[in-house]
Amino acid sequence: MTTLKLAGAAWAYVGASLSESAAILQALGVQAMDLIAAPGALLDSREIERDPEGQARRVTEAGLPLSNLLYIFGDGFDDRPVNSVDESVRAANRETFKARTPVLQSRRYSVGAGAAGH
Repeated sequence: MTTLKLAGAAWAYVGASLSESAAILQALGVQAMDLIAAPGALLDSREIERDPEGQARRVTEAGLPLSNLLYIFGDGFDDRPVNSVDESVRAANRETFKARTPVLQSRRYSVGAGAAGH
């Protein structure tokens, strides 16, 4: 028989850190977490660019596998959209996307990843 695993949104607990959000989800019986990587978020997309391995450790140390990671490259949907008409923006986004691979591989569950466009 197949079992259903639940995932919860780590950003739902305003004021909680990444590890605190994961602990709340675990206490609720949730088996995985969804994360948004954006400037200033629990998982800061700029920090992933600067230190992908360190940010992967933060995700791992939170103690819950990732189920989804929504990635926002810039300060909103108009800043570095994934479908920018500017090839240099798209190229920079591809390099950033490659840099986040350690974060995606930091947990044993497969992760669905998305990026914002306009």
